[in-house]
Amino acid sequence: MKKQSTNRIRRILLGAIAALGGLPTSGFAQDGGFYLGLAAAAEQFDATIRKVVDNRQPGNQTPSQGQVFRDRDSGDGTTTGLGAVAGYRLPLNGNGLHLSAEFNVTWHGGKAKGQLAGVRNLQARAAYESEQGQPVPEFGDRGWAQAGESWPDAWRFKQDWSYGATLRLGGQPGFLSALLGPNAELHALAGIQRTETKYVNRYLGCLAPPTPSLPTPCPTAADFTSGSSRFSKARTAWTLGLGVGKPIGQRALLQIEAYYADYGRKTLTEFTTPTLVTQAPGADAIGLRVRLLRLF
Repeated sequence: MKKQSTNRIRRILLGAIAALGGLPTSGFAQDGGFYLGLAAAAEQFDATIRKVVDNRQPGNQTPSQGQVFRDRDSGDGTTTGLGAVAGYRLPLNGNGLHLSAEFNVTWHGGKAKGQLAGVRNLQARAAYESEQGQPVPEFGDRGWAQAGESWPDAWRFKQDWSYGATLRLGGQPGFLSALLGPNAELHALAGIQRTETKYVNRYLGCLAPPTPSLPTPCPTAADFTSGSSRFSKARTAWTLGLGVGKPIGQRALLQIEAYYADYGRKTLTEFTTPTLVTQAPGADAIGLRVRLLRLF
């Protein structure tokens, strides 16, 4: 899936560069100073969830007492961003080499989602079948999720809004001028973003441990406990990328950038007793961004 998304973004980027080549030239090249602008982006947002169900806590009386189960899932989605930028552009020589530093704020839309497979306690299920003379009951595609097991949770993960700073170092290589026209620019970028994220986990399973008088504490799906856990967490995202630009007026610049962003991984505690349940969502993204800047 990520390879297909990378190829799609590459094709869009090549098309956008070709479109830049058709724009009229201007005398923006050697200008420096403060600028303001708008930016719009589309990302292939890939999330990976790691879940740990730890039954080694004091007082744990589930059939999985003393055991640890680990589950993992991944999903992706197309997300968007719209934001504003403010920065300063500093010419470094008379040949178009320049350095810019800017602050940006972005509002995001879209999400990644998926469903964990769930991890079952096979020993407890075998013991139940031996004692009861029948297999553990199954209900639908989620199975019989008993206390202490890793349940097949449904999850979604999204960016909310972000702010950060970016450095860009650019120049005017001859090959790009031949392709896009005079004063066309190529730049590399490195940035850091503080991103507010939201993670929602929906669970369905049996919370009651079995007893001698009730070996099947949740005999039907209606006896299951359902609910959701919601977490808001700030993350530090690192961004690297390349871009091209072309002046479209005496004081305006249009840029197109391809970039990679790593949003890191945070561990979230969902339950603590009688079972410690943690989930650790992490994400990265590849994106394409269009920027329109006005130099003052």
